[in-house]
Amino acid sequence: MPEQKVHATRVAELPIESLEVPEMIQMLEIWNDWRAERPAPMWHDVNFMKIPWPLLSTTSVVDVLDGGEEFYYRYWGVGLTKLFGLDRTGVRMSEHPIIASHQVRNKQLDAVIEGRCPKLFLATIERPDFGSVAHKINLRLPIMDNPDGVTKILSKCEVDRINMEGSEDLAWYYPYEYVDA
Repeated sequence: MPEQKVHATRVAELPIESLEVPEMIQMLEIWNDWRAERPAPMWHDVNFMKIPWPLLSTTSVVDVLDGGEEFYYRYWGVGLTKLFGLDRTGVRMSEHPIIASHQVRNKQLDAVIEGRCPKLFLATIERPDFGSVAHKINLRLPIMDNPDGVTKILSKCEVDRINMEGSEDLAWYYPYEYVDA
């Protein structure tokens, strides 16, 4: 297993009511429009053309496979590619080289599947030889193509750079491999 350069620590679920990031509030409003009176929208109701570009660039969508045993990145925004240094579109979560990283993400996605409602998470991203690098906020929104459960999860992330220069991205902090949370 490759040596982990950065990792998420102190991952915490936050009350959705505590959401203060304007872009995430806007994404939640769009999702609420799609869902109407249902617990979650159906995939055919999701219209990426309704998502403003700045929001879409740091958005991802995963397909929930086998009830959450596996996840597949259907969509990975270009802002995420720039931030993390790699495009994950078309990749299974289990293919991530750092087991701890996809375990952290799976825990968040599992909470959305179980709760069948939006979830908000905060993670501190650290590099062992550098300390805290950034805070990453994840808004995770369920999509249900049938009443039996969540079939996709749309995620919007925002990164608050703590010890990063304005033009740096997280890939700079782990130049040898891709790691995220």
